[in-house]
Amino acid sequence: AIRGGQLRVCGFSSACFTLAGAAFEFAGSDYRTKMAQLEAAAGQFASVEELLDRETAAGRRPEARGSVARALHRLTCGCKFVLLLLEGLVESLEADGPAQGDSDLRDVARRAYAGSMRYYHPAAVRMAVSAGLYLLPGREVFLGKLGIPAESVKTVAAPQGRRFVAAARPLTENVHALLRDRGVNL
Repeated sequence: AIRGGQLRVCGFSSACFTLAGAAFEFAGSDYRTKMAQLEAAAGQFASVEELLDRETAAGRRPEARGSVARALHRLTCGCKFVLLLLEGLVESLEADGPAQGDSDLRDVARRAYAGSMRYYHPAAVRMAVSAGLYLLPGREVFLGKLGIPAESVKTVAAPQGRRFVAAARPLTENVHALLRDRGVNL
């Protein structure tokens, strides 16, 4: 079923897009629109499987703009981006030695994008994202925007990041597997 906990994971992901700065504002806006679409549909379907069945039975292709299945896929990819971003940040926080400045967050974000959303974006969007990565704040500034003081990075940020990753990974993997099993080519 489409549950509130899943939507809360998506909500946290939306906040991360906003906190990443101006470069990701468009992505955050698009993400929030798709989240609202899924929230509106959540009461109509008992499960994601039912959502896909009903859209297919109505002759609506899951890949079509406006499809709830497409919104679900894009939300899941956004959630996976944040999952990979936080996972990379946690690894850099737990590593011995200081951050590498602004490039630390950029490198983590570049890898997160490549592992989550790059495959379905057209070339123009990929180029815009690549340019936008240079506008990302430094790692410590980003963590500060998340409300994590520098002195508690290892004791607060790393464990919170690990909890988010533990909650989000099965969600993203299950939705992607379900879409693949149904032959949805998004």
